[in-house]
Amino acid sequence: MNDKMTGASNAATRPMSDEPKPNPHPNASEKKQIKVFYGELYETVEALFFRHDPIGINFEDNTDKYSPEVSTVLPRLRSCSSVDDVQRVLHEEFTRWFGDAGPPEQYTPIAAELWPLWNDFQSKVRNA
Repeated sequence: MNDKMTGASNAATRPMSDEPKPNPHPNASEKKQIKVFYGELYETVEALFFRHDPIGINFEDNTDKYSPEVSTVLPRLRSCSSVDDVQRVLHEEFTRWFGDAGPPEQYTPIAAELWPLWNDFQSKVRNA
């Protein structure tokens, strides 16, 4: 996968200390920092959420509807060590944002796609 697909090209130029910290309520400035830091990974994850649409808000023309969730999920992924951990984070964040977010198992396919994207991004950042 190339840097454009992972966002590593943006983050690779910054030290890991610049990585956004998890925040359940990022303000506009923090959301911008998160989007810039993760770059293409941010957009890829936003599209992943939109495609899987675990909450049922995909109306084909509102592709940014999962942006707030991406802003809170990505910084939390650094604490994950498996697909199961990613699934837990996804379910926790979607429950926090939407209340009834369905069963944790419905986040397994998203977690399975997100985990390798995250690992690739982290690898490129570490090797930059």
